Amino acid sequence: MTYNERISHTTEKEVLVDPEEQIVLSEKYPFHPAALETLQAEYPHLAYAEEDDLISFNVSRFSEEQLYFFYQDISFFINNPELPRENIICRLDNFHPRNASQERLLQAAYDFAATETYKGRGLFVTGAVGTGKTHSAVALAKQFFMLGEETRYIADPGYRDTREIDREDRRITRTWILDDMNSPFGEGMKYFKQITMRVHNTGGKVFVTSNQPLEYLLSHGFVTEPNEEERFRDRIKGMYEIIKVTGESYRKPAGIR
Repeated sequence: MTYNERISHTTEKEVLVDPEEQIVLSEKYPFHPAALETLQAEYPHLAYAEEDDLISFNVSRFSEEQLYFFYQDISFFINNPELPRENIICRLDNFHPRNASQERLLQAAYDFAATETYKGRGLFVTGAVGTGKTHSAVALAKQFFMLGEETRYIADPGYRDTREIDREDRRITRTWILDDMNSPFGEGMKYFKQITMRVHNTGGKVFVTSNQPLEYLLSHGFVTEPNEEERFRDRIKGMYEIIKVTGESYRKPAGIR
């Protein structure tokens, strides 16, 4: 399978590849200057040119491994343009834990991706901003997409758009990644409950990140549905392994306070 084939069947928007010229062609949006700066910092040999509404990346000096990761990064980004610049290049192999809780998160993410341990279950990752939650969520989503698995990555502000998840998605998707599920109110909580119970009843798995503890979401998310709380609270709590991540924000250099 070529890199182009890997990309074209796993994303809604395609990245076009010219193997002879070693050029990757994409729509210019969403490659704003900050995004390009992030890519060039990760891939020092990257060169690009902009023309009208297109951008072309020269990858002639890339190794095979760099090609694979680069196609993965930009393909995911054009389909999820709301990603902050620091998350464009997130992968499990470039997540560097700074403490035991982050080591536990990384190992659990690898297990989530590679084993059936979490079939019919989920991982709920909670902790302060900048501690690696979104990094692991984006990295997992990329891995599943590249494998061609039915996967759905949703992050705020997607939770506020009722079109983001439809009945067909709930029926066929096997792996759900819900990033920044921070509010116990509105569409986000509705989807969290529905997707969690779908995985509980029919298989699949779900990876959730939140700045809030699971107990907070549950205690506030059923305020208007007390009967639903009694039905679902124990099931939801029972199916999630909870990881609390601590530490300094990765958005600050290590050692800077």
